[in-house]
Amino acid sequence: MLLQACSYSKPLEIKGFDSEAFKGDRGGCEGKRIKQLQILKDNKDQILSISENEIVKTIGRYDYQLLDKKSEKYVVYFFERGPQCQNIRNTTTSEAMILHFNSIGLVKEVIFQKGGADSM
Repeated sequence: MLLQACSYSKPLEIKGFDSEAFKGDRGGCEGKRIKQLQILKDNKDQILSISENEIVKTIGRYDYQLLDKKSEKYVVYFFERGPQCQNIRNTTTSEAMILHFNSIGLVKEVIFQKGGADSM
């Protein structure tokens, strides 16, 4: 029960965000996610302290993840077509959102940049 209490976070609700369009555009390859970029940037603070489960439920499964040696991880969402559409791990300069999760699975940092987590 204690573990459940520690991993709980509030539901993520972002006004104007089209969850279904975002989820249906894996890797940003169909051009649907780019329309959601500004909405997510404007609501960046709402994403902080949200659990991974709630992120996946609202935003969708990430395009890829990187594990950190401190039991933390980074997940990447791409917004536009690029080399990642042929192979998700290809080096790219496509617009991306990177979520840094702490060791208990809550978002501790939201980064918007060109390129995936390898570019950090």
